[in-house]
Parts: sequence; C-alpha cells; structure tokens
Amino acid sequence: MEDLLKALRKIGLALPDHEQLLQLSDPDSEVQDNLARHLSLTPAKDDLVADEKDATDAADASSTAEDDEELALDPLVDADLFKGAVQALLENYNKAIDKERDFLRKEREALSAPKKLKPVPLKALLARQAAEIKKRQEEVYVAGHDPDTGRKRRRLYLPRQTFDGVGSYASEKPLDQLKRIDADELEAPKRFDGRYVLCKVASSLNLYVGCTFIGVLPSGNAIPISIAHFTSNLHVGGKELDAHLPVGTVLAIREPFVSINHFAKGGPCQGGKSVPGIRVDTPTDVHILDRLSQADANILDATTWKIDVAQDHAEHFDDVASLLKDSPAACNTKGCRWLQDGPLARLVASSSAESAERHIRDLDSSRKSELGRRTRSLIQSLLGENRPGAAYRELCAARLLKLPLSTSPDSSIAEDLELEGQVLYRKCDFARSRLAFESALSAYPSSQRTAAQDRILDTLTAVRAAQKASALGPTHENVWAYYFDSQSYATPRFDVQDWFGPVEIANIPGAGRGLVLTRDVDEGELLLCCKAAASSYAADSGCRGVHLLRYTVESGVTSTTTQVLAATRSVHAMVDRNELTLPIMGLTAGPGVEHSRWVGEEYPSPPKREYTDAQASADEIELLIQACSSLSTSSLQQRWRQTVLDGSVRSSIDTSYVDGVLRFNAFGPAANPGGKSSFTQDSELTRSTMVHPLPAILNHACLPNVSSVFFGDIVTTRALHPLKKGTEIMHQYVKGEQPWLIRRSQLSKHGFKCGCGICVMDERDGEDKVRERGKVVGGSLSMLQERSRIVLKSSEKTEKEMEDHRDLAESLQELVDKVQATYHVERPILRPDLMKIYQLMALHQSEYDLDAAARTELQALQSIGCTVSQGGERVLNDLPSLHFDGGITSMLTLAKFMLKQEKKDEARRWVEQAFYTHQCTIGGGLDIFLDRWLDAFPDLPYREWLPRC
Repeated sequence: MEDLLKALRKIGLALPDHEQLLQLSDPDSEVQDNLARHLSLTPAKDDLVADEKDATDAADASSTAEDDEELALDPLVDADLFKGAVQALLENYNKAIDKERDFLRKEREALSAPKKLKPVPLKALLARQAAEIKKRQEEVYVAGHDPDTGRKRRRLYLPRQTFDGVGSYASEKPLDQLKRIDADELEAPKRFDGRYVLCKVASSLNLYVGCTFIGVLPSGNAIPISIAHFTSNLHVGGKELDAHLPVGTVLAIREPFVSINHFAKGGPCQGGKSVPGIRVDTPTDVHILDRLSQADANILDATTWKIDVAQDHAEHFDDVASLLKDSPAACNTKGCRWLQDGPLARLVASSSAESAERHIRDLDSSRKSELGRRTRSLIQSLLGENRPGAAYRELCAARLLKLPLSTSPDSSIAEDLELEGQVLYRKCDFARSRLAFESALSAYPSSQRTAAQDRILDTLTAVRAAQKASALGPTHENVWAYYFDSQSYATPRFDVQDWFGPVEIANIPGAGRGLVLTRDVDEGELLLCCKAAASSYAADSGCRGVHLLRYTVESGVTSTTTQVLAATRSVHAMVDRNELTLPIMGLTAGPGVEHSRWVGEEYPSPPKREYTDAQASADEIELLIQACSSLSTSSLQQRWRQTVLDGSVRSSIDTSYVDGVLRFNAFGPAANPGGKSSFTQDSELTRSTMVHPLPAILNHACLPNVSSVFFGDIVTTRALHPLKKGTEIMHQYVKGEQPWLIRRSQLSKHGFKCGCGICVMDERDGEDKVRERGKVVGGSLSMLQERSRIVLKSSEKTEKEMEDHRDLAESLQELVDKVQATYHVERPILRPDLMKIYQLMALHQSEYDLDAAARTELQALQSIGCTVSQGGERVLNDLPSLHFDGGITSMLTLAKFMLKQEKKDEARRWVEQAFYTHQCTIGGGLDIFLDRWLDAFPDLPYREWLPRC
C-alpha cells in the first residue's frame, strides 16, 4: 500500500479516495481497469496549507476535498501512458497482495511440521526495528507534510493495510499453570500449549496497527514480538508509545504462537517475505511482571538473564517502599504500564495492603502529600485514556490505604469526594456519582463553598439528568438533546445507562435469546434505550485521517477502520471493566463459530433503578464523608476492597470471537435519522461501528414490530403497533423494504431463513415473480424517474406540459399494473415495492387533478400497511410497517394537497398524523420533526397546528 501511494505521488496523480481504496484489491478486471483510468485522469490536488496557517494541525483541519486545487498533468505525457503506468502500479500492488495471501495460507500447512527457529543476533534485530520505526515515521510525516518543502497538508491521509493470518489464539490458563520455555525449544509455526515465554522489552515500540518490539529471553536470544489490538490511538508514537512498555519491562506471554510471519495480526504487508517471531493475537495473553505480586517476584528471583537490557533506573522499582516513594515515576509518567492498573490498586490486589499502609503511614507529610497529588494526577490521566474502571480502582485503593488525594489540606475530604463523583460519572454510575458530588458540597469548608458550588452544581445538573433518564427512561426532551448533539459532533457519545422498559430476556424456541413484553404496550411506547459498550468513529482523534483495511485470509472478509478499532476498544473496555465481558462475549459470533463460555450464562439485564429529585439524606452523606475521613465504615471499605480485587482478575478475551460479535451482532453505520449532519457517512471507511449488547439480543424480522433509532452511540426502541404481553419484539438486521431475494442473501451470513410476515408473502408470490418484479421496478422506474425530473424542471403550465404530466402518470399506472401482476392474488395490501411508484404518480397527477393525486397518495400509504380510519381522531388506523419516512412524506404530501383545495381541517389532520407517526418512531418533539421535514414541505403551518412537546 505504502509503495503504491508513494509512486502515485511521484507521478503527480491524486491518491485513491475512500471507495477507490476498497477497490484496490477487487479481483474483477473491469473494476481494476476503471480504477486505473480514474486514477490516471485525476491529477494531484494542491493540499498544502498556506504558510501563515502552518500552525493549524493537519489532522484536525476541516477543509474539504472540494476546496483543493487540482494540479495540471504534464501535457507532454500521453493520457494512455499515464493509464499504463497506473495499471502497472496496480498490478505490482496486487502481486504483492497475492504473495502475502499465499504465504499466510501456507502457514496452515506448515503447522503440521514446524521447524526450529534460527536465532538472529540482537544487534541485527535492533537495527531492523530502528529501520522499521524510521520508515513508519517517514510515512506519517509525508501523510501530513510535503517532504520537499515541509509545508503541512490540509488533512492527514494515511491508509494502512493489514492481513490476518490463519488461526487465532487466546490462552485460558493462568500463568501459574504454565511452564517456561526458552529459545532452544522454539519452533515455527507452532502454538506452545501449556508453556509461556518470559522476555524483556529490548527496543522502542513500533506501531502500525498492531505493535511490534524486540524481546530478549533469559538465554540472551532475541525475538520480534507483535501484539494485536495494542491501542486504538493509531497516532501515538515516540516516547508516548514507548511509555506503554518501557525498555526493561518484563513480560510473560502465555501459550505463545510462534509464527513464520509475526506481522500477520496488525502489521504491514511483507509481500510474502518471512519474518518469524511471536504473534500475540489478544492483549490478555500478555502479563507484565513486577514485584508487587509475590508470584511474580518468585519468577523474577528464579530467573537469570544472560543479557542485562539497559533501562532507565527511574522506570524501575525494587520494593514497595521505592514504589511509594517515587510512584508514579517508578513506572512511567502515567503511573502504570500498558493496560495495567495503577500502583496502589496493584498493591491492594497483591495482598500487600498492610505493608503499603504501613509505608504510607511512615512517610512524612510532604512525601505523603506528593504521593497523593501524583495518584490524583494518575486517576485523571486514566479517565483521559477512557479507563474509568482503573481510575475507580486506584481511587478505592487510595481510600483503603488512607491516602488523601487532595491538593489542599483544608478541603481534602471534599476534593476526594468531588474526584469520586467525576470517576463514577465516567463509569455511568450516576446514582453514586450524584451522592459523591452532593457530599462534596457539604464537605467543603464554608470559605470555599461558593466557588465549589459554582463548579459542582452545573455538573450535578448533568448527573441528575443522566440518572433520571437511566432510571425512568429518556423523555422526548432527552431525545431532543441526543438528536441535535448527534448533529453537532463528529463522535457523539452520551452519558446514559441501559434502560429496560416493559421487556425481559427470554429463551425463544429455535432462535436463542430474545426480548419479550411483560405487559401490553401502546404504539410509540419506548421499550429500550441502550448505550454502546464500545464504539468507534472514523473521526475519533486516535484514527482521524487513518484509513484502515484488514483482510482476513481464512474468511476473505475485509474489515475497515472502525470495525477493527471497535474490536480493540471492546477488548480494552472489557479489560478495564470486567462487568462488560459477559454482555459482549455472551453474544454469538456467527454461524459455525463455537459459542464462548459466556453464551451459556444468564444474560444480565439492567436493574430497575429509582430516581428522586430530593438530595441524598444527611445520613447517606455523613456515611460517605466518614469513609473518606478513614473513620469506621467497614461496609464501604469492604466494597472498595472487592472492587479492587474484582478488577485484578482478568478474563481471557479471544479477539477473533470479538471480531465475530462485531460482524454479526454490532451496529454500524448508525447515522442520525434523516439528519443534516456535516459528518457525512459516505463510505465504508468513514462509518461508525459499535456494539450494543442488549439490542443485539433482539431477533430479526424484515417486517419489524418495533422501530430502533440511533443517536450517536445510543439506540432507542419503540413499539410500532399495539402489542400484547408475551409478544417477542423484533427489529430489522436488513431493511425489509429491499427485494426478498436480496434480503434472503444478506441474511444468509446469519445462518437462518426469515419467516416474518412479508417474507411469507414474498415466498408465496414465488421466486420467478419476485425476480420479474425486481426487473420491472429496477428497470422501468429509474427511466420514468429521469423523465419525471426533466418534466418537473419546467414551471410553465402550458397544455404541452400538462400533457407530459398526464403521459407520465399513465406510464406509471402501467408500471403499477405490471408490478401488481407479480403479487399473489390473495396477498394483503402490504406491497412496499409500489410506494415510490404511487408517490411519483401522485406528484404528476397533482399538476392537473388534485383529487386523483390524493387517492394515489393514499394508495402509497396502503402499500406500506396503513389503513384509513372511518372516523375518530386519527386519519390512519395503523402506522406504516415499512418505509417509515416514506409514509410521513405521503402524509405531508396529502396535507399539501388538502391545503391547495382549501380543506384546512383535513390538511391539519394529516399534519397531526405525520407528527404522531414521527413521535411513535423517533420521538423528540416538534423541533426534530421540523428539522427533518420543514425544508421538504415549507408551506405547511406546523407551528400553528402542532404542540411543542
């Protein structure tokens, strides 16, 4: 990939856009030919910022490609010559890709006859590592700067391509059940069951997508080691990256897989070149050893190292006393190494709490204050890294060790409580966060209370709102905020806990787990509001400008940026918070994949939470204040200790299983419904990916009975119709508006055949009729739409124009008749293929016969399951079953027709019906409705006719 981009730059051509990147490896010769032609005809753009704007960070620049100036191609070079050059570059690229695939496939065959690993001198490996790091740095520099002038580019453009080799490994065995292996026993390719490798980090780290470094074994032999899913921040580098695993860090890798190409999980394409080393597929196989654990200390004491890897003494500690004296500098500036908990939490978990407490007690006041400030800084740093679980465990450990974390002795308890509120808020534990903040207000000295109130009260407003939405379910006001915030931010993530309405988890015969109603519900009633356990956006700071393609050799599936990084974020989230492991790993990973051990466990549903507007009681506040004062609060101390201990036990996470969960049970892209966001979801490489465990339990129906709507990283689910107690609620994995054969093909990856109402109807129509319907709609309708566009351009009302409208309406009626002929004679009114045809026909009929147009628009509504009421307040008996926005379009179109005929009351009823339908499917009130529909129907008096709520 990197060589191809470099060559295109040299000959003055534009680099591939998102869609073209996806086409690079397409085996279709026609696709390759078209790609070569497009690339050869597209000169490079002047994407460099002006000199006076050099201070602007290229990665954060918001300039769009349309603003770039194209540079002219060399007029002396023939166009065919350019195309030939690009074709040659693409051929070379694909040859390298084919070599990589073939080489990785051969590793499977070689597993039966592994060969002894030949030692490579440490000096040679370090030189190669330094060269690789320099190469990566140069690539990053060129992606953001012009290499000749040093001027910054308007945006970072950094494609990465990786290949997943065969197999995937994750150790389930604890370290104390494994036996150490050294270099003289290593063979490749081979998985060493029941063994572990002990090594020291001997080089700087190199990040491509996975992370690579050189490890030195006790025997003195050196070996490259690559860890997949190391970080979701693909921009980190240099000292910041090295701080994760500083030189000299001792690692134990459980049941290692020695590969003939250790880059095969997250590394660059090697074009089939052999690069043997240890390939770590999952971060949980890596254990960092230090002397806080007696078991670790025993291993270290029993090991003799032939080569003493040079290390900075400031990054090493020998005992608890030195750790407490220098921490967090004893590890690094963050106080802990890669995915480690903080030092105090590790002390408590290692049963060294009594010794640690004694050492802390013996520290003089200045050293104790310094340790408290460093620990506070570490907790805030962990929050900044999205590790609220580790932050809370370090806070609990500090409480158990009676270490104040304040910056001022006069307000130590209050500052501790305020910090606790911040940490618990990030954990989405809003009830306890609120108690901590309210207690902090009470604990601040009167001299500081005014400033503290100004700071805390604003936060408390947000905490209480999040707690209320999590306990009672989000209101339309909450949905209003979700919607407009999703429009305003490129990476919308919301503070809310999963909320269950009148539903429960149940075992569905033949379909596994599902959700059923615990009582009768009305249409539009909110049933679920759930937050993603992990989410990834292309605009996240850690991957902005990086375009990632990962090809999995075994399945032939290509995953893109957010799909890969959502897996990384999911793994890291489970490491940080054990309580997320069952919700994520308890989902299935697709047909043919053996279920994880969590699938058989009872799936957790959100607890029923309570909410009150009243402040916490004086007794609750006093109890928490006493706990921070190290007074008698044994119940709280026990809870803190258990929190730390629970976090120290990490489950083994099989990353290939997580990939499967994301492929079969994740949601993405999840664009805001009908929004006008500037963050356009225009390519697979720019879409979001996120896993919502509870909504993922819902089973599929092409004809759903609920509407699931995404706002950033949350999803709300509402009943589409009145539903009875015990009904299973079902939503769409694939759009039911699509033709049956397409739906069936898309669902085949899930390994089941849908038997919902519309699938039964389509199957009864017969495959031949369904194919015929697809040809009629796919061919004739597109031509008529083009004719319609031309006719509608004219605003004249001449007889010729009216005749064109009549001809088009008649042609569309003929098309309706052809489509109708493909349906079974006994099929009900649900015929969604007709909706767009009816709507287009009504549009042209409205130019000469409003009554006919209204009748046709009603037929459009009937085709998506609506029936007209024969009386009562509502115009329609039923909400649309499919094409929800299309149904609202028809309702507002009917209102427009009625208004033109001066039938104001009927027009108003259609507007009210449209708003009611919108509230039942999306919610959020009038502002969202207007944001989505005002531009399309500007002449309707919405504000006069509709309520604000």
